[in-house]
Amino acid sequence: MKIAITRREYITHLDGVNRFIALLAEGLRRLGHEVEVFSWCYRGVDRERLEEWFKDIHGLDTAVLIHTLRKEPCEGDPWTRIALDWFLEGSAMLRKSEFDAVIVNGIIPLRCKPKVVVIHDLGPLHALNKFYSLLGKAILKAMYDKVICVSTKTQQELYTTLKLFCEVIPIPLKLDAYKPRRLDERENIVVHIGTRPVKKSLG
Repeated sequence: MKIAITRREYITHLDGVNRFIALLAEGLRRLGHEVEVFSWCYRGVDRERLEEWFKDIHGLDTAVLIHTLRKEPCEGDPWTRIALDWFLEGSAMLRKSEFDAVIVNGIIPLRCKPKVVVIHDLGPLHALNKFYSLLGKAILKAMYDKVICVSTKTQQELYTTLKLFCEVIPIPLKLDAYKPRRLDERENIVVHIGTRPVKKSLG
């Protein structure tokens, strides 16, 4: 299959969404699919180095082809501009390339089929007014063939906020670099997980 994976904003963000995109792209390519990544924009990296940088920063075996809607580096998150660019230019690019499926990370208005949307976090929708929540729900129902959540927490948030159901599929992990050592060879470390203000000592 010919598959496109999209990042709503910046493919250069160092976050879980781009790690998800990188590992999913690599996994799908190993299965024999043709995969390309599309992003609204980039920053902090020269455009000609973008694919090699993405490969190195995420520890991929081979580089993946990356397209950006904006040709020059961007700043900020102008949501109206991002949505319009995807609706007009992004939709046209994806239709022209005749992908068999598009895996979309984050809610964006796209005029192409078939599409699967992956919901990583509904945090912004909680802060927005009712109009934007209803708009997000309308886009999901009208434009997407399947809605996937990356956790049960996101699944619960989606139902609480928009009264929509989604299937939960965990984020892929790449464990090639994991080399366990004997207990007497290990060092003590502190791992901070979550945002709870009070931490308990495990030692």
